[in-house]
Amino acid sequence: MTCVTVVVRFVEVCLLEHELTESGFQIEPEMQGFPQHVREKSGIAEAYTLMVLVAPHLVPQNYSSEDGKADHSFFYNKIYPLIPEINAAVDKINDILSYYKEFEDEDECMAYISSTAKLKQITTYEVLDDLMDEMVETRKNCMAIAERSGSREVVATVAAFFQGYISFHFTWNSRYKLRELFGDDWFAGDCV
Repeated sequence: MTCVTVVVRFVEVCLLEHELTESGFQIEPEMQGFPQHVREKSGIAEAYTLMVLVAPHLVPQNYSSEDGKADHSFFYNKIYPLIPEINAAVDKINDILSYYKEFEDEDECMAYISSTAKLKQITTYEVLDDLMDEMVETRKNCMAIAERSGSREVVATVAAFFQGYISFHFTWNSRYKLRELFGDDWFAGDCV
């Protein structure tokens, strides 16, 4: 059910962004929660988290205990606390990698960095810098939660998720336009 909700939210925000752009919408100082609201709907972070991190722990064939009780306890006490942190990481990574594209495309008025800068009356560079600092802390938090699980598999899964997610997006040249900045063969593979 959660994946369906994420997809519906994403479709909703695509329509919302179009309507707001077409209507000349401008963010105002009183709209403090608006950038985060749009970001959470548009980032589909929860779908990534559910598919990569949560799904393997919900499949009975993957349970290590016969009745599944220990597995349920492990999931809710060790895995579930990772969900909001991984969701935040996905959104932040996307915002950071989208910055150049956003900067070049004036129609991206609803993007998180631009709208946050307007709201706080600071530069987009300042928002980007803060976001990169937050991302470093978010990754540290994710790895600390994974390590507290006591499971090497969880630690490896979270580390591989970051490596894979960032690598995938680095190589998605048409979306982020990073090739325009760094040249054709700028990314060699490992990144975290």
